[in-house]
Amino acid sequence: EERAMISHVPQAADGHRLGSQVAEGTAQQQLTAGDTAQAILGYETLLKHHPRSVEGRTALVSLGNLLLLRGQPARALRYFDRYLEPGGELAEEALHGRISALRRLGRADQARAACAEFLALHGESLYAPHVRAWADSLGEDD
Repeated sequence: EERAMISHVPQAADGHRLGSQVAEGTAQQQLTAGDTAQAILGYETLLKHHPRSVEGRTALVSLGNLLLLRGQPARALRYFDRYLEPGGELAEEALHGRISALRRLGRADQARAACAEFLALHGESLYAPHVRAWADSLGEDD
């Protein structure tokens, strides 16, 4: 689905788009090879050089998810928040990741509010039952 979104962005005359595609491809290859640490560095490099490209925007969510897997919820949260600030086609995934990071950080009030936001915006999402369970587990007095 992300690939379909990316393939519809036109090539810039200066090759900017090609450079961001190559950087994204390299990070994805590293991830496929099981080298999560190198994939994270690859996505961070992509963001440094192509922060406003489609691939750079997508990398924010990818980085957040990888950092959650690596047990770094505070760093992950920063990437999810950067993506969500202007929003985008991956807002649902980014908000889901944001909730997970907040929960792991023990920030129950913020996680509860993010769950309510998610369910208001994406109540029919495949993630919705999971988010409802998280919201229920957070209760009112965590």
